[in-house]
Amino acid sequence: MQLHGYNPGDISRLQKLSNMELSYSSLSGPFPAVVFQLRNLYQLELYNNSLSGELSKRDWSNLVALRLIDLSVNSFTGTIPVELCKLPLSSVGLSDNKLQGLIPESLARSPNLYDLRLFDNSLVGPLPSDLGSNSPLQTLDVSFNKLFGEIPSSLCGKGGLFDLVLIGNSFSGELPASLGECKSLGRVRLSSNKLSGEVPGVIFGNLRVLNYLDLSIIHSPETDWII
Repeated sequence: MQLHGYNPGDISRLQKLSNMELSYSSLSGPFPAVVFQLRNLYQLELYNNSLSGELSKRDWSNLVALRLIDLSVNSFTGTIPVELCKLPLSSVGLSDNKLQGLIPESLARSPNLYDLRLFDNSLVGPLPSDLGSNSPLQTLDVSFNKLFGEIPSSLCGKGGLFDLVLIGNSFSGELPASLGECKSLGRVRLSSNKLSGEVPGVIFGNLRVLNYLDLSIIHSPETDWII
């Protein structure tokens, strides 16, 4: 990691530091270890750098105050750290990296999570089964991964989901009827999946806030959706 004109070790002395914003800073190398000494860190922004390495090989449990994290547009590899997902996070941005593996179930247990952006990785498996049931989820974007399985019925569990973007995966089965009751939905993008069942117009027809609906190129052998 290169911080021009500054010694990264000096940061560890800033024990009251709550917000670290180093996006667009041309940082490179592994994740900065000094961050894990900042117990009062609330927001961490390292968006759009050239950082790399496995996030899961770090001990995230010390960051007890962390609520907002954005590590998007880097080159991080490995899996999403389970220890990170056990923190009561509010906003998680890990998009446009090289992450693999499952989305940890523990992420869905945060009572604060309203923003989850994991798009443009190589994540596999299903979405956490209770995602949205424990937190005020507003934005979910997991597009362009290798996810599969059914879309959880709990996504709008707290009634605040506005942005649902699942394009470019292999989600299958029917759309949960609960989405048709999610009156907060404003943008829905489900194209390039393997969904089946009821014609979407029947499901989304009563959503007055909905202003963007993308269902193109949905492959299903059981039904033809007319858009």
